[in-house]
Amino acid sequence: MNHGPRKTRPACVRITRRAANHVLRVAVLGTTLLAFGQANPTTTTRYAAVMSLGSDSILLQPAKQRLNMLMTVECPEMEKIIVRGDGPSRTATFDDGSPVRFYPENLSFRFTIGQRTASDDSEPNDVDTNVSVDRFQSNLHFRLKVFHGTHARTYDPIETTMLGVPADIPSDERIYHFTFRVKKISVEDRMMLEVLDEKGNRVSKFHLQIL
Repeated sequence: MNHGPRKTRPACVRITRRAANHVLRVAVLGTTLLAFGQANPTTTTRYAAVMSLGSDSILLQPAKQRLNMLMTVECPEMEKIIVRGDGPSRTATFDDGSPVRFYPENLSFRFTIGQRTASDDSEPNDVDTNVSVDRFQSNLHFRLKVFHGTHARTYDPIETTMLGVPADIPSDERIYHFTFRVKKISVEDRMMLEVLDEKGNRVSKFHLQIL
């Protein structure tokens, strides 16, 4: 399998309320400190090695079975990053003050899906499928899109592992762990994680953005 980037021009993406919430969650990750000055207070965000990218929910039709999803990014290098400022003036530096120019090369994620998984989403998206709940949640795939201006590159995971209960044993919850290798991705680029069913249809998405 080719794990390198595939250059594509992205289709128009509608920003839904759920997508906006995911971006907001990423923006406030880490410990936020307010440096109170006489004139212009500056927002400072320190990222963590493990951070939630939010939750989402889908409703399988016609079975009317709800599945809740949680996505977490796991990257030790992230905890060295400090973001200061707001809006276009935001800057990212390491602990020693040197500028952050690229995303970490290895990005790992933990994805949980199931009926017992908690979610704060009250309006799940409908997903049409004729397979069972267990088969649906046991055969998911993941894809990373990196947006740079009007262009996008697509990455496949270099490895994907199912944690916990083996895939051949029925379970009401599945946990995936997968890793992408990305090189020289500008810290100003945006990332979108896509969750795909076994036919390659996107059923959910989560956002990761440093600046």
